[in-house]
Amino acid sequence: PLKVPPPPVMHSAVPENTPEQPNICSPTVFSDAYTLIGDGPLARGGFSSVWRCRPLARGCNKGSLDRAVKRIDKEGIPDRGKRYLYGHGSYAGEIQLHQRLDHPNVVKLYEVFDDASVVSLVMQYCRGGDLLEITLRHHQMFDRGLQETAAAHV
Repeated sequence: PLKVPPPPVMHSAVPENTPEQPNICSPTVFSDAYTLIGDGPLARGGFSSVWRCRPLARGCNKGSLDRAVKRIDKEGIPDRGKRYLYGHGSYAGEIQLHQRLDHPNVVKLYEVFDDASVVSLVMQYCRGGDLLEITLRHHQMFDRGLQETAAAHV
């Protein structure tokens, strides 16, 4: 069963219509809290890239494990993509849906940094690639796709 977790910390450098509780522990800018690791992104999409990142020593997360960050370029994303990300009307978007998930087999969303040009979703880092890569690799090896017993170990 899925549990409803406490929401991740939301940071916004963009003024909103509703007042927000100040978060004295966390900075509002991604680069003040984390540093990107590696020579390039782990993955790229049409409007986003996923990087490995590490908390800086001066934040609340100092000493914690490496994380992954999905960096979404807001400049080039069409209105449909923004609705998918933020939601529209009574429909929840990617951020709201991910905030609601709490399961050992679902990557955790820790923080969201939303500035004028980039949205950064800081998540649990998992080694081994994404689920699609693992499924395709397994399918090529066994010609039948990912079997239930193998899927339980992913």
